[in-house]
Amino acid sequence: MSDSQSHSDSQSPSPSDGAHERRDDSDLQALRALASVALCESSSEHADRAFGRARAAFMEAHAYADAPWRFRAVRVWSRVFVPALLLATCVLYLTWAVQAASSLYR
Repeated sequence: MSDSQSHSDSQSPSPSDGAHERRDDSDLQALRALASVALCESSSEHADRAFGRARAAFMEAHAYADAPWRFRAVRVWSRVFVPALLLATCVLYLTWAVQAASSLYR
């Protein structure tokens, strides 16, 4: 083995070097910082945030209680009947497709 080859091998970090351990330490420090940020919020803050989201969803759902019947009808149509019609169409198409494919094998 030549001197240049042994010299280059001695400069590369090996698992016994502290370079690998130092990198792991910096990774661990970064993870510890993340954990402390996540644990800073108390459970009451989480409960308050969840309550705020639930209240906003409730208010959105009931915001149009005094709306005219046409508005409510359009809302029911777009949230109930359109998805139901789409589902029925898909089921009918899949039924037809399976029957057509099975008739090809007969």
